[in-house]
Amino acid sequence: MNQKKNLRVLNVLIGYLPAVAWGGPITVVQQNATALQRRGHQVSVCASNRLDRTRQVAPGNTEGHVDGIRVVYLNTRVWQYWSGTVGPTLLSLSAMRRLWQEVGASDVVHVHGSRNMVVLLAAVFAKMRSRALVVQPHGTAAQIVSSIRLKRILDPILVRPVLRWANAILALTPAEREHIIRGGGNPEQIRIVANGIRVQDGADTRGNGFRKRFGITADRTLLLFLARINPKKGTDILARAFAAIRPEVRSTLHLVVAGPDDGQLAEVQTIIREAGLDEQVTFTGSS
Repeated sequence: MNQKKNLRVLNVLIGYLPAVAWGGPITVVQQNATALQRRGHQVSVCASNRLDRTRQVAPGNTEGHVDGIRVVYLNTRVWQYWSGTVGPTLLSLSAMRRLWQEVGASDVVHVHGSRNMVVLLAAVFAKMRSRALVVQPHGTAAQIVSSIRLKRILDPILVRPVLRWANAILALTPAEREHIIRGGGNPEQIRIVANGIRVQDGADTRGNGFRKRFGITADRTLLLFLARINPKKGTDILARAFAAIRPEVRSTLHLVVAGPDDGQLAEVQTIIREAGLDEQVTFTGSS
């Protein structure tokens, strides 16, 4: 009888805890890594050392543990004034060497995202070192919102090869699957996998604690927006759509906008305020 092999899995993404500014993929990686580790696999994370565009988690290349997961932070520079969410990233030579070593010490390299140096180099190194490659774009395969012309020029050179090399590609929705195929991904390699949610034992799954915390009455139906607040996510479109609902219907609803500000919070709050809907919308931030 063949025994199940415990794998060495390396997750690679632009930023990791405590750098919550980089958005939802961090939570996906943290939960998946924890689940894999419970199953006996050896899991590590490689990410930039950026806390956000202007600050670092720690200087240089550093290693530590976050919630029991081994994390290597790579010395990375970003262009603070880029109009997009992340912009160009640049790894130091020592960071490149460390990433090469980490890829070589792994059986599976799981990259999260598509257009940053950390992820692209990890994919190249996985190809060079004949490691299994899993690509999870997290919505970044679509050429939308900012720098569209530049994406159209660079994606065939940088992103398309990574999608072709992948042994597996994970999409969140059928729409994302189509974006990946248009970007060069092999349809046979794509699997649609929903983001998992780990419910703690004894958790309030009915939301009563949440309603009490934010003063939302039980007779209101909650509408939840859960993402970074930026143009790519369409938070402003949601705010205008909510304002356009007939008042007699909207009076039964409450909109919850949960997520960190990524450049559009003030605009969305202005839309809500000018529509006179402050009492029907709650902004929770990241917590």
